[in-house]
Amino acid sequence: MIQAYGYAFMFYLPTDAQGIAKNEKLVYQQNLNNLHAQTERLSFHLEQDLASVLRAPKSTPQDFEKSRAGVIRMAQYCDSRRLKIVSHVLQNHDKGFWNLAEINAAEAEDEPKMETKQN
Repeated sequence: MIQAYGYAFMFYLPTDAQGIAKNEKLVYQQNLNNLHAQTERLSFHLEQDLASVLRAPKSTPQDFEKSRAGVIRMAQYCDSRRLKIVSHVLQNHDKGFWNLAEINAAEAEDEPKMETKQN
């Protein structure tokens, strides 16, 4: 879910005159891009490398274990990136750089309004 909503969240992050929030926004963007790249790498490994080991007629249990260990390592790294992003958002909210209530209000203002017909 971090990736699904992360870029939209970033769009609504404020920037301030001193550039503090802007720097924090750049760090958030770098963390989000890193998570995206690592998730793609994990997906590729699952689709290509692991599948080729499972289909290979001469693959050994050691080949499988090596590939499995790689998947586990990549998944753990992706999870650590996810936790880092959540921690970063909460820290910036606590420091007052990002007021999440204001972000939600700005997001609501941008949503199209539904007109209702009255009979």
